[in-house]
Amino acid sequence: MTDLAESKQDATPTPWLKLFGGIWLRPAATFHRIREHGGRGWMITAVLAIILTTLPVLVAGPLLQAQAQEAFLAAQSQFEAPPGVEVQQDIPDVIGSPLFTVALPAVGKLFGVVIGWLLWGAAIHLISMMSGGRNSFWQVLQTAVWAYLPLTLRDLIQTIYILISGQLIQNPGLSGFAPLDTTNFTTASTSQIMLNSLLSRIDLYYFWNLALLIIGIAIMAQFTRRKALGVVLIVWAVFTLLSLLPSLLVGGFS
Repeated sequence: MTDLAESKQDATPTPWLKLFGGIWLRPAATFHRIREHGGRGWMITAVLAIILTTLPVLVAGPLLQAQAQEAFLAAQSQFEAPPGVEVQQDIPDVIGSPLFTVALPAVGKLFGVVIGWLLWGAAIHLISMMSGGRNSFWQVLQTAVWAYLPLTLRDLIQTIYILISGQLIQNPGLSGFAPLDTTNFTTASTSQIMLNSLLSRIDLYYFWNLALLIIGIAIMAQFTRRKALGVVLIVWAVFTLLSLLPSLLVGGFS
């Protein structure tokens, strides 16, 4: 009876708060627990991540709206209308509309995060299985969700910064080392645009995210840390190159 009770206790899913705290403090031990008795706590983490990810977009919306309206008025002041033609003084509703400054960006960010989890999970699972991993797709997906938490912390900090300062973040990540003139992309070369795009994704939280992925995949697939590092770096390199394609296209037309 004692053995049966202990077996049932071991099979009980770990409370979400314990897993949440463990990811920050003891990630390796926590991923072991997630692999054995993670339960559905990753779903709560996914919802939390989605909410925090969209917060910077929501608080930046009014600032983007004001910028769009100011840009419209500035362009209008420089326009010389032909004689007899009255220049419209009112700002059109479409300029800085919440649909374009808040709703669509928030929905895009939401779907981007979810699709990112699925793509990373599928790619890592495929390469892991080809390398002899003993993981399931759902284990990798859970790892991707839990490992995303440092990026949600970054989003929360950015949200607080925007609310306090009333300013948008101009150079996210390390993009300040390769700044661009956002008012005139034609002055930037393709390499400058691609470098700025790459550096904008890189910061402490990004490396933290990759480190958690490596730790989690090593445990889920029963790999060595070095082997897990190789799997994650391959997927990172492929997706990074794909993410730079839009910058390459922009540079091609500049």
